[in-house]
Amino acid sequence: MGFYGVAIAIVAMALMCIIPVPSEFLILINIEMYGVFWGSFYSWIGAVIGGVAAMYVTRWHFQPLYRRMLSEARQNQVDEWVRKRGVLGLLGLRFTPFPFHALNYIAGVLGIGFWPFLWTTAVGLIPFYLFVGGAALGITHGVIPAIITGVLVIAVLLFMSLYAKKKWFTPDKHPVPDEAPPAGR
Repeated sequence: MGFYGVAIAIVAMALMCIIPVPSEFLILINIEMYGVFWGSFYSWIGAVIGGVAAMYVTRWHFQPLYRRMLSEARQNQVDEWVRKRGVLGLLGLRFTPFPFHALNYIAGVLGIGFWPFLWTTAVGLIPFYLFVGGAALGITHGVIPAIITGVLVIAVLLFMSLYAKKKWFTPDKHPVPDEAPPAGR
């Protein structure tokens, strides 16, 4: 397919990651066209680019709406959570079964910086692409590579999820109470 084919594969993947549409079929097409390694790699590059683009589209267009919808106390609570957990909290979310698109949009609303978002997205997507690549290997080369890859990826994700839950997702000692209903009700 050459340079233009690779560029189209990456751009198509990036576009699929900006809009909330599952992109697994495109990953499989890329794997079929370019092989397991290069197809997964081009899809990963597109997903990282698309994740960053989704974050900035959300930041530029929806952050003011978000700020109007939430009370100042709730905004402060969310901002404090991000500040306390920082980049490792974002990476922890990438290793949990938190939806990829939703996290891109939330990062845009919360004002996460470019570099922290970029590297946590890039690193956080690796287990998924290893799993998809392992599944493709299993389909094309037998079941043993898929089983080994799947078990390793699931073990890493389980460990990271448990660690993230314990380290970053414990309840705050002073939660903000829900907003009171408007007067007169």
